Amino acid sequence: MLKCWFVKLEGSRRIGERCDQSLLRRVDQLPRCSSSLSMNDTDSSQGLWSLEVDRKNMRDLVNSYLHLTKEVLPSLARSSRQDWPVREDHCFQRIVLDTICNGVWYEHLVRPAYKNLTHDEVQRAVDLCYEIAEGHVDLRQLNNQSLIWRGKRSAKT
Repeated sequence: MLKCWFVKLEGSRRIGERCDQSLLRRVDQLPRCSSSLSMNDTDSSQGLWSLEVDRKNMRDLVNSYLHLTKEVLPSLARSSRQDWPVREDHCFQRIVLDTICNGVWYEHLVRPAYKNLTHDEVQRAVDLCYEIAEGHVDLRQLNNQSLIWRGKRSAKT
């Protein structure tokens, strides 16, 4: 289960190794939820504060997405999930982005994708990464669908 995996914040240790706890935070503590604050507040200073919180939340979500696709998922693929069809970070990014876009991601998003995702899209990407890591979705099926959208595999009828 993913909850036992740790995320590297700094230093040279890899995910899953015993490290000084001050260098680590648990994967399940990475941002997953959007801010409940709204820009509809009547007080303009409250609105500016809310906007700053939303920007920080967005940055945290994008960083979580990048960390999950570049570090956590490839690490899991190389160790405990050897039956996964992909191992490389760019493959996980392709699968996640194609899935949230319901098609080839670069037909829907300006490059680089991680800088041009909406809050909803990056939230869904992070949530999907967790679903993949926890084994709640079929990565083989997601990969196959991504390849079908790209014309690299035919749909089975």
